[in-house]
Amino acid sequence: MISVIIAAYNAEKYLPECLDSVLGQTYKDLEVLVVDDGSSDNTLEIINEYSRRDPRIVPIHQENMGVAGARNTAFDRMKGEYFTIIDADDKIDTNAYAEALEAAESTGADMVIWGLDRFSEKGIVPQPDPMLKQGLYEGKECKKLWLDFIYREKRRVVPFLHCRMFRTSILREHGLRLNDKLKRSEDYMLLSEFHFFCGRVYSMTDRKFLHYRQNEESITHKYVEDYFGMVKLIYAEIKAFAKENKAYSEEFARRADRMCLYRTFMSIENENLHMVSQKEKLKNVRSFLCDPLVKGAAKRIGFRDGKRLYGKKYYAMRLGLASMLLKFCKG
Repeated sequence: MISVIIAAYNAEKYLPECLDSVLGQTYKDLEVLVVDDGSSDNTLEIINEYSRRDPRIVPIHQENMGVAGARNTAFDRMKGEYFTIIDADDKIDTNAYAEALEAAESTGADMVIWGLDRFSEKGIVPQPDPMLKQGLYEGKECKKLWLDFIYREKRRVVPFLHCRMFRTSILREHGLRLNDKLKRSEDYMLLSEFHFFCGRVYSMTDRKFLHYRQNEESITHKYVEDYFGMVKLIYAEIKAFAKENKAYSEEFARRADRMCLYRTFMSIENENLHMVSQKEKLKNVRSFLCDPLVKGAAKRIGFRDGKRLYGKKYYAMRLGLASMLLKFCKG
């Protein structure tokens, strides 16, 4: 059985499309855990109506805990040998779970990764093809894939939770959870840990099963309070994880530094969404640039690699030019 997890918060507009795409799968042995995360619209009523029509729907209601808390609740309840996650405003191809399960069972993969396309009300949004080659990764190649996920330079590993099917026993054995302190990038932390513990990963990213809605109302298009604080937490936790699992190396440290700067630039993009004065934005960005973590990572990367990886943004960072960075990091 495959457990499908859907966290739903005020999702009445798109949830029926999502549920129809999941329930219409050619693979039928599903449990669909739909967590109403304290919605104030008709989301719970839609979930309950669907559960009356299809017993595979498992309705769960809780007070608002955020997407990480909602998914963790489902982790505690799921019963499938494998599990997958989909957002309440996305859709999935009819044959996706059947093909992913066939790949997992034929190769012994602990994780299967597929591709996606993006769409909006205006139609399909152009999406670059992933650079990750199709096929099975195991042994040393699997560990290299983990490093590529920490920071992808040569091979682009699809960064989304909902482009994967996972073996549930990996999650259980290692006590993996989503960090509910992270209001953004919480999926990155879980995926980096899951990748580390996988013995085999199968890539079928040429199969664009997921249809990802480019939703202007989503958190990626809104200001997230103290996102830079979350960047520092991610860096600290991923470093601690590597040391705890005896995987800390010079190469890991190099990737972690690059990840830190990449996400610091995301923090500056986030500041552009902050509804405060320009003076306050500049003050916040300067505080990022003065942080010892950022200064250390930027220095270790060096001007040559910094320019190659980040262009003018890197020079502006090293020179402490907050106003220029706000201009360069428009998102």
